[in-house]
Amino acid sequence: MKTAIPAHTHRDTLHHCLRQAAAWNPTYKEGLANHLPMVLHAAWELGADSDRLQAQVDSDIAMLEPTFPSGNQLADGRLGLGRREAYPDLRIHFEHKLALHGTEATLSDTLPILAPYLTAHAFHGLIRCAHAYESGCLEEIAAALAAWSSGWHAPSMPRPVDKRLPWDDWLHEIQPQLETFRSDLRLIQARMAAAEKSPLYQQWGAALAFAPDLPARREQFVDLALNLYLRTRNFTVLHIITALRALRILSPFLPDNEAMQDIVTRSALLAMISDDPKPHGLPQTDSPPHWDELKRRACAQRNDHVVKLVHACWQEDGLRADPRWRKAAALALHGRG
Repeated sequence: MKTAIPAHTHRDTLHHCLRQAAAWNPTYKEGLANHLPMVLHAAWELGADSDRLQAQVDSDIAMLEPTFPSGNQLADGRLGLGRREAYPDLRIHFEHKLALHGTEATLSDTLPILAPYLTAHAFHGLIRCAHAYESGCLEEIAAALAAWSSGWHAPSMPRPVDKRLPWDDWLHEIQPQLETFRSDLRLIQARMAAAEKSPLYQQWGAALAFAPDLPARREQFVDLALNLYLRTRNFTVLHIITALRALRILSPFLPDNEAMQDIVTRSALLAMISDDPKPHGLPQTDSPPHWDELKRRACAQRNDHVVKLVHACWQEDGLRADPRWRKAAALALHGRG
């Protein structure tokens, strides 16, 4: 899908802000994600002008941590997998790789290595990489690949099963059990890691029958996550939606096979288990605002997650118009000015 390019803000302006953002680490405060590059691209596509983008940079860098210079260039990016301290070296590695081989070849070579770990750093590696690719900024693509690689995490495998269930039957089994897991851990990534030991994940993580292809599997989880967000306005479900959008953007560089479907299933299930969603109790309307108003409101406030969700909903609605996407965007913006 081609998204509209805001006429009042040139892509060069976005790239200038992304290069400023590249001075900062992908994480801060013991594991929180740096959302600055992602929200810059999302806000730009929603229509943010240059002043709005620069204001985001100035606001976010006050809490971020600077990136230290690279100590060496890695001969192989796999040497830095799962090593936070290797982020500067990985960035240099991917900058050279992009310069030599170009974006498409670099992503085609790298993403199948990273794809088994979609949950890395609570999906932010995947999400940031998709925004970077759409931005076209090579420095940010290198930084995004380095962030995903350095946050690489391999979830444990669920128990093998003798029989896989069709989608409706699988949902019927897991949904009543989502409330059985509890965790007081603060970060989504930590809760998902804890959820790997849950009986629900171990029993049903490998029990979903395969869809015809990866896009069909994604559509099933998109519909589930959208309905779940409308009912709960849950923060972790928000991440599922933005991650599934990112999966669509990067799917040309990912294998379309049964193994990849299992990766998506395990990742989504861990996210749903990790944070028991409760009904939000907020009023809903059958006539949500039109996209021009929703996009304006999203650009007018600073919540990174809300901007990214509104952007994801707008893109998905552009693929197949459905008023639920505008409802979800309005729900995310509720009470935020």
